[in-house]
Amino acid sequence: SLTNWLLILGAGASVPPPTELPTFADLSSAVLRGLGWGLVTRPGGEHQPGEERWWEHRWYGRFAQPAMSPEVLFGALTTYRVDYAERIADRLSRKPPNAAHVVAAQVLGAKGLVWTTNFDRGVEDAYGDGDLLRLSRAAEKYPTMLSPLEAIAPGTLAKLHGTVDAVKTLAFADEELTRPLHQSAVDALVGAAHERTVVIYGYAAADADLTDLLVRVFGDAGEI
Repeated sequence: SLTNWLLILGAGASVPPPTELPTFADLSSAVLRGLGWGLVTRPGGEHQPGEERWWEHRWYGRFAQPAMSPEVLFGALTTYRVDYAERIADRLSRKPPNAAHVVAAQVLGAKGLVWTTNFDRGVEDAYGDGDLLRLSRAAEKYPTMLSPLEAIAPGTLAKLHGTVDAVKTLAFADEELTRPLHQSAVDALVGAAHERTVVIYGYAAADADLTDLLVRVFGDAGEI
């Protein structure tokens, strides 16, 4: 029964058409290109099979690909106060939902739970009109739009890394994505997930900030 589902969606859920959103790595590449960097690729040498790739800028030194993870790149941009969040939010907005989002909306309609690390509004748009309670770790920045994770209840959508229609909630940088959730939020989420059927789609479950939460949820699941 969808009522007993906890559906966890990752970036892979928003890649298929018609949504066709970029992955986190694709986003970081787009940001670099917007700042004047170019990705140079050449075939590997006789003793270096495969391709050699690096980022190059007309004024700055080069660095290898993939030496810098997207999270580290966004952390560096945040440190130097480069404004990129609004542009990324715009890039991820106004995209139609796909089949995964429709299933998520059905889970919510059946009073199941949906958690996602995605920023886009695919699930909300598939859900359509109606009273959908959305949760975020940064809910205090938009209290009229979002509720804290501790408010979890049947039929709620937890946007664990924020949402495009509340830009200040978006978690891009390494500092944000390695900071664990508050224990009260973890306890509330784990309690709501108790013995549910956990369904994971398009998600590697590798977020450092969610490790404690996911380990406890998987260990207590009725089925995965």
